[in-house]
Amino acid sequence: MDSGSYNTFGGSVKGIALMYDYLNGLGIYEIDLLGDFSKMGLRNSIGAKGVFAEGRHSPMDYYRMIARRFFFKSRLINTYNPDFFRIDYDLIILNSRMDVPIIDEYKKMHPDTRTIYIDRANIVPNNAYALGRSLWLGFIRVLLESISRALGRSRRASSTSFLGSLGTVYICHLMQRWLDTYISILPEMGHAARFFKKKTRVTYIGLAIGTEYARLKGFTKRYMGGVYIGRLDERQKRISFMIRGVREIIDAHPELSGSELLRIVGDGPDSENYKKLVRALGLGRNIRFFGPVMGRELVEIYNDSGFYVSASEWESPGRAFAEAMACGIPVLLNDRNNAVISEDRKERMVKDGENGVVYRYDDAADFAKKFYAMYSDDGALERMGRRAEEFAKRNFSLDRQNSRYAEEIKRALGERTAQKE
Repeated sequence: MDSGSYNTFGGSVKGIALMYDYLNGLGIYEIDLLGDFSKMGLRNSIGAKGVFAEGRHSPMDYYRMIARRFFFKSRLINTYNPDFFRIDYDLIILNSRMDVPIIDEYKKMHPDTRTIYIDRANIVPNNAYALGRSLWLGFIRVLLESISRALGRSRRASSTSFLGSLGTVYICHLMQRWLDTYISILPEMGHAARFFKKKTRVTYIGLAIGTEYARLKGFTKRYMGGVYIGRLDERQKRISFMIRGVREIIDAHPELSGSELLRIVGDGPDSENYKKLVRALGLGRNIRFFGPVMGRELVEIYNDSGFYVSASEWESPGRAFAEAMACGIPVLLNDRNNAVISEDRKERMVKDGENGVVYRYDDAADFAKKFYAMYSDDGALERMGRRAEEFAKRNFSLDRQNSRYAEEIKRALGERTAQKE
């Protein structure tokens, strides 16, 4: 890595790693990454041992940090590695809510360090109903929404648990005090602008995917069913809904009882539960599980599928949707996570019948009907796949989005330089 005149630090996620790789290639930044990027070939990363005294950072640690800060409002003794806080970074890039308590502590010692938050999980828009001038009013709104949802009176998509929502509201208020730039991955930024006010620059940079995701030349497709690729986590991904949907399809079309209809690729906390459900429903010949897959093999799995399937309660928008489209396959998703991705045209991720199909959220009959319609019409899949590929090339350009990240970083670093002078 070429050393430069600035030190930069950031969080860990696939798309963010691509952005850091791009910035390294410019040869003008020295970038340290918070998290383990070794699987992505990026070695200049700061693992948990570099930040935390006990060398680990789990969701439970996150809740402990929030609780200690909220109740004691003092330095979190014995939580952090003091060596980490001696480094004077020019810029800190955060892309996870779990980074915020760390950087809130860091900013006490380095108030001039510039900060950028990339809201890849849409924590601000997802908690818009609870974010306002008063932290306590936000807590009350979270409580009322939780009660309403428990009573079945609210259909609002929830990105976190009750405690998670309380923590998210709190850390947003922490950021409100010191955040310099807020980057949304959705073009609807009105609430973020109102929440952060004029002190924080609010801007939009859309989703970008690597150029390796593409239709493979000379590749022969052997499987025309659906594929899900991602984390096996019921709370968000609702894969059990897809599995039961396949059961409905088999019941309505018994001639498919021996056919493979769905591939599930990935790993997660509910992996074994899904396998048990498949066995219990007698779908062993219809649903096939793969483990975690990366690199060329992942691109081949996309290429060797008829369409991508999602049952998620929320997405931000889903990176797998864009990867699937770039590989020339359409997407089947529900109307709750069909995100707007365009600033000017208000274009959504999937235009129904063009680059994919949209079904009604939590409507098993509608899901099964539209899944079967896609599976049984090779011509429609090919037509939508071509349009999906064109859509991905037009909207998810890695170079275009990364150049915008570079502009925001240069702006922030320029402001830091001006402060020093």
